Amino acid sequence: MNYEYYAKIEPYLATVNNQLTRHVDRRTAEAVANNERTRRVSSKREVERRAAAARSTFASSIGPSPYNAALPLNAKVTGIIVEEEMTIEKVVFLSRPHIYVTATVYIPHGIDLPAPAILFQPGHSDIGKAYPQYQQVARTIAAHGLIVMLMDPPGQGERRNYWEKGEEKPRVPGAVPDHGRFGSLFYLAGRTPAAYFLADAMRAVDYLMTRPDVDFNRIGATGSSGGGTMTSVLAVLDPRIKAAAPGTFITTRDAITTAAMGQDIEQMWPYTLADGFDHHELITAFCPKPYLILAVDSDAFPIDGTQEVYDYAKECYRLAGKPDNLRMFVDRSLHKFTLPLAKAAGQFFAEVFGLPARDVPIEKVPVLEESELLSTASGQVVWEYPDAWPMWREAQEYLKNLYKPGKEVRDRGLLRLLNAYSAPANTLNFRTSATGSDGRERYVMWVTGKNLPVFGVLLTEKPGEVQPVTVAVLPNGLQDAPAYAAEIDAILASGRTVLLANLTGRGLAKPPKMRETDSEQRAYFKAEADLIFLGDSLCALLARDIVGTCRVVAEELGDKTPEIFAPREAAIWAHLAAAALPGVTVTSKDEVTLASIFEDPYYDHDIIYSIRALGLALYLK
Repeated sequence: MNYEYYAKIEPYLATVNNQLTRHVDRRTAEAVANNERTRRVSSKREVERRAAAARSTFASSIGPSPYNAALPLNAKVTGIIVEEEMTIEKVVFLSRPHIYVTATVYIPHGIDLPAPAILFQPGHSDIGKAYPQYQQVARTIAAHGLIVMLMDPPGQGERRNYWEKGEEKPRVPGAVPDHGRFGSLFYLAGRTPAAYFLADAMRAVDYLMTRPDVDFNRIGATGSSGGGTMTSVLAVLDPRIKAAAPGTFITTRDAITTAAMGQDIEQMWPYTLADGFDHHELITAFCPKPYLILAVDSDAFPIDGTQEVYDYAKECYRLAGKPDNLRMFVDRSLHKFTLPLAKAAGQFFAEVFGLPARDVPIEKVPVLEESELLSTASGQVVWEYPDAWPMWREAQEYLKNLYKPGKEVRDRGLLRLLNAYSAPANTLNFRTSATGSDGRERYVMWVTGKNLPVFGVLLTEKPGEVQPVTVAVLPNGLQDAPAYAAEIDAILASGRTVLLANLTGRGLAKPPKMRETDSEQRAYFKAEADLIFLGDSLCALLARDIVGTCRVVAEELGDKTPEIFAPREAAIWAHLAAAALPGVTVTSKDEVTLASIFEDPYYDHDIIYSIRALGLALYLK
């Protein structure tokens, strides 16, 4: 068989170029349009109803938080920097057993105490709270008479999770790859990373409420980018936040999709778009409390979506009788928490919390070295405290102690994951588009779902004979055929027909990479993220392809219980599909298992985009 040729053929009868992106974008557009129809409000009562529904929907989406208010904070001030205009305290507190949080608290001199306090969650900087821009933002806001707590999010600053003690640099560089990696483990275990970020933020609020210099009735929240995300989340789910000013995040799912922008792991909220929850509802859920949208005009989070959300939310605030409580400030900049945004936030919080107005300059705002702001002597909490865990260890322990359902419950759970969007299409076409001269090969195409053509090659050593069938599902579709030529030849030699399948968006039909520097597998990042908002996953979509393909085999080739050959990560899609296919067996080579991913903190994260179905580790090993 000419496997090198199969790796390069183009499908006939249908265009599969960019089919995955088109499929996901169409479903996203349908959900957006449906939400727009149902979002309209015309009375204060409707606003209140939608706000309550939004909070409930969002809480259900991100799931249970590990937040425990009864756990002692064990907070320590580990250092103090006294300057002419303010004091900076370096703090460590316990978020939950084994998980420590580091922060700096900016306290301006000459203010009336207790004073309002602002929790500032920074964006995706490797050095977290010490990033120069975020230091300047914290100082600018504090200069308006506010106490500002700037914390390190998971995977940033002194909370890196993949930095081995004694090594010069982290093995997983970058804040986003850090929490993307451990966050994927939580996702597979049925928990969302957003719930863990939220727990840290709520414990930070707990800490602020213990400070005698803080007025716990006047606590606000701000942040930028990923910190703007978590500021929005905190505002929805923590009633102690009395005013919020998320920065460089608020837009719409429609705008994000149009801009071909992905989302980081803590920004992925399962089912939300399918359940009618978009960025509009982030603000509706907070209405009528004071809210300031901070934005820049040249952001990766598109400003047209920001304007749309503001216009809708403004009407909600008007109907609620508090039109002046919603505001928006836009600066001219790329994606950044600029100092004009910081000044606007400081003025906003000072006003709504009853402080006198101050004219705060934003020129020459001082910056300290990262080493001066460390809350630990070693520079990392996992090195500092003997009982501290990196968050991948927390995910491991969570799964280890999780109840494992019995077979009946497990099978139901797998079927629920498989059919999260819809059951595979019942009307399936099997079309022969070209046949080899000796009849040993046929190029074929079939349909596994609405507008989802799948193509491949049907191989046999004995043309015209009815044989049992093996469906070969390779991680990169037909492009992987040469790599598994020996295995396919062996299956053919055993007296079986092989249907070499190229599933949706794989191999020859793969979507374009978002950036030239992205890996081949990361090309699936955006589609997978968008599917999560629809209550689906790329893993389930590929498994549905396999189910549909096996139905084609039953109808057209007469084998109702074909074998599936699925190497590496494709074995996970195949095992999920097999839950819906009684009698179908799966064989593999170099099989990737979920157990192997959980056991190795440095697992191959590139494969995660095609297997990250929420809670999958509860049902597959």
